[in-house]
Amino acid sequence: MRRVSSRSVGRHSSREGRDGLELPGCLDLARIGRDCRSGSKESAISIFVDADACPVKSEIYRVAERYALKVFVVSNAPIRVPPGAMIELVVVSDRFDAADDWIAERAGPGDIVVTADIPLADRSLKAGAEVIGNTGVPFTTASIGMA
Repeated sequence: MRRVSSRSVGRHSSREGRDGLELPGCLDLARIGRDCRSGSKESAISIFVDADACPVKSEIYRVAERYALKVFVVSNAPIRVPPGAMIELVVVSDRFDAADDWIAERAGPGDIVVTADIPLADRSLKAGAEVIGNTGVPFTTASIGMA
């Protein structure tokens, strides 16, 4: 995931940010960031990262810092995360799909899930979250249906 532009993104399109991240058409991170900093109801928006095999964690941290979004880095083993109140490492058991279950139980409308795992993407979409793959391409119910 790469840095995004502060321009609003149209409802049914995707647009590439300055660094090339393709965002789902319904994400307007500039508005989300303003609302979070102003303390509005949307400040509960979080990014959930399925971190064990995620190659773009550093980009996620930069985007989250820019827009003042809380990041939950979920892994089944301790990993290094930058210090700060907005980034939280969650270490779950090594049980199969424990990280996926933790994320799926908490992600909801307005949240962003970053994963390459199709079953987790499907569960997160059904919960109302936006889901982006590690390549920056959004998951949709249609794209999951084709997988």
